[in-house]
Amino acid sequence: MATQSLTLKINADMRQFRRALASTRVQVGALVAATGALATTGIVYATKQTADYEKKLQEVMTLIPGASDGMGRFGKAVLDLGVEIGATKDELVEGLYQAISARIPPENAIDFLRVAGKAAKAGVTEVNTAVDALTTVINAYSLNAEDAGKVSDMLFQTIRLGKTRFDLLANSIGTVATVAAEAGVSQEELFGAFATLTAQGKKTDEVATQIRAVINQLINPTEALSFAFGKLGVESGRALIEQKGLGGAVRAIDSVMKANNRHTNEAWTNIRAWNFATSVMGDRAAMSISDVAAMGVAAGSSGEAFLTMASTLDMAFSKIKASFDAMLIAFGQENMDRLKSGAEVVLNAMESFRKEGGLRDAIDNFNILAGILIQVANGLGNIMKLLYGIGNALSYVPGLNPGFAMRATAGLMFRHDMAKLDEPITAKDVQTGREALNVNRGVFSQGFGAGNKDLAFIAEILDQRLPRAKNSDPTRG
Repeated sequence: MATQSLTLKINADMRQFRRALASTRVQVGALVAATGALATTGIVYATKQTADYEKKLQEVMTLIPGASDGMGRFGKAVLDLGVEIGATKDELVEGLYQAISARIPPENAIDFLRVAGKAAKAGVTEVNTAVDALTTVINAYSLNAEDAGKVSDMLFQTIRLGKTRFDLLANSIGTVATVAAEAGVSQEELFGAFATLTAQGKKTDEVATQIRAVINQLINPTEALSFAFGKLGVESGRALIEQKGLGGAVRAIDSVMKANNRHTNEAWTNIRAWNFATSVMGDRAAMSISDVAAMGVAAGSSGEAFLTMASTLDMAFSKIKASFDAMLIAFGQENMDRLKSGAEVVLNAMESFRKEGGLRDAIDNFNILAGILIQVANGLGNIMKLLYGIGNALSYVPGLNPGFAMRATAGLMFRHDMAKLDEPITAKDVQTGREALNVNRGVFSQGFGAGNKDLAFIAEILDQRLPRAKNSDPTRG
């Protein structure tokens, strides 16, 4: 009798569990029901992503004395920034680590990272590259973190006026910034020199070498330079730079040498210094003066460059990817404790089986586990609603098959083999994709408001750049 009662209880429990799972599948939709393995992968993936993210933030905390809770201090701010500028959480956390390591105060780190992240997007480079360039100049000139925007503006003004790229400029500026600052060369003069010389066809790293060379000669003058200093009424090259600027100092020396019937190249015994001098005097003086003046009115240059890149379809999808990251981390955070509890329940159940008369305890433990899994599955259902929404948005791209759209969003979500997206689309793909999209069209609006906003952003970009093919396909809409 006891055995029969226990059997009835087990059957009842299993029926309850199956009904709960069935209810969950209805909420999640037809796609989840057809891809249970994908859902399980999603739970594991989200949890692992959260654990990895937490670990990387804790590495940042090792740079801050007395700090410990990386997720609490920076977790949400980094994810929100990723959605704002279309950057991944991994590159932002790495940039955060490098920024604080380079003495950006932790309380200013996120605002600094926003500037660096936008500069990276506008300059089509890595966040770390932008962080390195900005912190190099900030530290060389003893600036504050709040000055990052000004430095970024001058970097983009240099790119606009010269012939260089952000990554090339970032890699070269570090070799000369400290030397320039110590010699009294202003930021405007330094970036102006890069603009002028690269515009004349010189490589960015070559320009850095020439700037170093001319500064070194001014600080350690030849006999001819000392003669020129005397005529100009200054005691040193630094004094002349502070008085006239770097380019102005070179031009003043040229005038003095010619006025005293001496050739200017007598002053510059280093060929690289001489090459710099010839690039900012004579017929090229006007360009040099103009470029330095342009650095003084560079405000807004980086913002304009970012807005230009922000209007691209690639940026739209980068923001969606960042939204996925943010939601996965939120899902992982919400369910990590549950999954840990689930693991403990399994261990308790296994231990109960080993004990005499422990079968009922084991069943009770598995009932608890079922409840935990149902909560986790409900959370995953919300994530899948977002997946449907993205698939719907992609389905409006002319020529993009709905089967492809579902594959693409699944790959984006769960790191499936993206190479398979290029495989021929079968009739079954088309049918399955269309059915899933049509059945679930509008489901997403019940889910995440923030994600819905991102979908509207994608739709806006598509409307601007791609004519809808809706009228040519009566099955869409």
